[in-house]
Amino acid sequence: EIAEESGMRILGPNCLGIFSGRDGAFSTFSSSIEMGRPREGNVGIASQSGAFGAHIFSLARERGVGFSYWATTGNECDVAFADCVRFMAEDDGTDVILGYMEGCRDVDRLYDAFEFAHAQKKPIVMMKVGNSDIGAHAAASHTCTGRAPRANWSISATPVPSASIRRATGWASSRFPAAPGC
Repeated sequence: EIAEESGMRILGPNCLGIFSGRDGAFSTFSSSIEMGRPREGNVGIASQSGAFGAHIFSLARERGVGFSYWATTGNECDVAFADCVRFMAEDDGTDVILGYMEGCRDVDRLYDAFEFAHAQKKPIVMMKVGNSDIGAHAAASHTCTGRAPRANWSISATPVPSASIRRATGWASSRFPAAPGC
């Protein structure tokens, strides 16, 4: 109530926070930052899972990828994954958005964010998990999104052209561009 009345936004709970490679603001308690701070760059990461977001950050950092923003949303009592995608799509310093999502409570809001990113010519590389029964159960216990209505939407069902959203099936085989050309 206090946040709503004041206009303050809340990230989380159950997340690892945010950081900005450009601004040098590190509002996170992820230990992945201790292994090396991010270099400034044009890649944004939005993840419902803090652990997976930190893992992707670490993999990309090791490959020399620079970051604009990194945000983990956790249980999403206010700020949702879709809000982070929209924010990164609005940012002139973000050219590509990497996303990890377990489920979605507001598919229309998500589609709006995807459509906006497409209009801004910002591709999204997306991993959507929790599609099987056991995966949905795991997502429900992790970020409380897997059992929400319409949570198990398909990336291929979005109204956005497929060229704008690429489905990642695994990060270990993903190819991040080497620095400095990313």
